[in-house]
Amino acid sequence: MNTAHRLRQSRRLAGTALMAAVICVATGCQSHDSTTPPASPFVISPAAAFAGSTVTIHGSDFRALGTGAAALTIGDTDVTLSRLDDTTMSALVPATAGGVLTPVLKLNQRQVQLAPITVFGFADLHTYDTFPIEPVVWPRTGHAVIMGFAFFTDLEFIDLDTKTITNYPAINCCLNSPGATYQDSVFVFRSRDDSLEAWRVLPVPTRIASAAGFGGGSGWEALQLGPDRWLRASKYQISTPTGLTSIVQPQGSYMSPRHDRAMFGALAASGGPSLGTPLATVPVFAVPSGTVAYLSPLAAVIGVDFSPDGELLAMVGGSVYIGAIKRIVLLRAATGEVLGDTTIDRNVYAVAIDPVRPLLYVSTMTAMRPTVLVLDRSTFRVLGEMQAPAFAFAQADLGSFIQGGVIALNSQNGLYLFWKQTAWRFTLPEP
Repeated sequence: MNTAHRLRQSRRLAGTALMAAVICVATGCQSHDSTTPPASPFVISPAAAFAGSTVTIHGSDFRALGTGAAALTIGDTDVTLSRLDDTTMSALVPATAGGVLTPVLKLNQRQVQLAPITVFGFADLHTYDTFPIEPVVWPRTGHAVIMGFAFFTDLEFIDLDTKTITNYPAINCCLNSPGATYQDSVFVFRSRDDSLEAWRVLPVPTRIASAAGFGGGSGWEALQLGPDRWLRASKYQISTPTGLTSIVQPQGSYMSPRHDRAMFGALAASGGPSLGTPLATVPVFAVPSGTVAYLSPLAAVIGVDFSPDGELLAMVGGSVYIGAIKRIVLLRAATGEVLGDTTIDRNVYAVAIDPVRPLLYVSTMTAMRPTVLVLDRSTFRVLGEMQAPAFAFAQADLGSFIQGGVIALNSQNGLYLFWKQTAWRFTLPEP
């Protein structure tokens, strides 16, 4: 082959390559060496979901598949698919899932990666070397902070976001939890001489008032309704401005942000020694009178939360402590009108009203896994079930888990379930 012929052939090849490049740009073709995967023929929705909720997968390729010919893996869990129609299947997001995950659809011998989804669920846990006996979620300033008494004496603040503890030694004697009052930032403590003391706790705890005589050292909880009005609870009775009411082992004190309603949680409304007027269910008191505003629907109240505006009152519990404590109720706080009421298949331990989302959170246990249920506040439908990893609870712990567990939220889309020395963190969607 002579030099002129080789030159003409080289020019023809260069022209052909140039034309191919032009056509490729015009048509959007890709090289075989490209690392960009082809678009999936299946669409999963929603793109963000609570653990324990339902997602759907849509694709025309489902038409050719028989029942059971498709499977789904989310994270490290194989999930059962249910057919909704000839092109759509549904699946439950694993209750243990959390984070950004890429589901994998398995079709016979074929595997297809779906678009990543964000799962709101368990994130991490942290264990502390101390803990309050009956913590209170306070102050509610955007940080998830709990306050309570360690060893029944030291006032502690635990910032669950920063994992820091602030301790004020020997402020209280013998009350189980800081008593709520009619004043913001003021709580009731008890002195060693049995006096009730009102303390402004921020920025530094400062005693501002004292009332003598709690009664022979038998007090468990206290509420201040006004300058000279108190509710004082011992193991089996509540002393009110108008008389005595029966109760069994009060469990924390609660005051509405409106300062118009107050209550104690309790393992039972009546029972034990007859030390006061027996009531069928746990009472809610009017403030400042101390009279019974109405009776709650529950004979045992394990967890309580008011909405930030004081409009709503949520509580969990049941019949009695040794019976079924599987009920969740939402009330209009002023009147006691029941807005939502449901019973689940597991014992319930704590409740929280979301301050910005129309949601309600309830803690329970699922096969040794601390669990938070997410409920729609309007319909009471369960929207999600977020489970933490299995925890090494002793059998005695499971009985006491209902005492001292709380749910705390922050403004960074985080939720904590705190019990004893451990805080489990879960993620939430943007408001």
